[in-house]
Amino acid sequence: MVRISSDTNIAILGKIGSGKSMWTSRVLIPALTKQKKGSLVILDAKNEYGHLKGAEVVWTPQALNQLLYSNDKPPKVIRVLISDPTVFTAESMLQAAWAPFGSETKNEVYMPKNPVRVFIEDAPIYYAEMGAKDPPWLKRFYVLGRAASRTICTTCQRTQLVPKGVLNMSEHLIVFKTANYDVENFIRRYYGDEEANAVRGLKRYQYVIISDLLDKPEIYDPISSRGMPKRPAGIEL
Repeated sequence: MVRISSDTNIAILGKIGSGKSMWTSRVLIPALTKQKKGSLVILDAKNEYGHLKGAEVVWTPQALNQLLYSNDKPPKVIRVLISDPTVFTAESMLQAAWAPFGSETKNEVYMPKNPVRVFIEDAPIYYAEMGAKDPPWLKRFYVLGRAASRTICTTCQRTQLVPKGVLNMSEHLIVFKTANYDVENFIRRYYGDEEANAVRGLKRYQYVIISDLLDKPEIYDPISSRGMPKRPAGIEL
């Protein structure tokens, strides 16, 4: 078990059907909303978090910025509905979440009062076109964000579809059943044999926590397989 503080980044990796989205919705998001201080901003392009009670809903960077910085007690949870998930859209929302518009200049840096975590559900729909390149606001979050309590949480299916920095610079990496390519070319390469072997041996819905705060990877069984969405049977070819 690891403690998630307001200055830690989180990356979640797993194939479609691995249990990644269900765990995120049932375990991670409820846990993050219980943190006493700070706001959780969810980029909800797929409209998967409408069930969150009490969440404020916005559509534009301007509305997000105003909601976060117009008063001393911003909302605990903000859903950003995205109709056009592109790099520009994600970067605009990250900029809006960082500081009040107009508060930073070449000679002045905004000193944050409240932590802000941006949750980017299915990061590849925004960043796949970038490849391994790191756009400036995403990079700013995972390079400079810890000192300012500005952090990100991302989910993705394949490591090739998101900027590498967001995976390598996250203090907590949660890995579900994933492609062999990612096990060998990312987990084993950047974390080591013990971590890669732990991921390779996962059963469906199990997950591994690889963290800077742990001496070795920890494997967890799913809380329950009940309620896992059934996929259409499809047709035989």
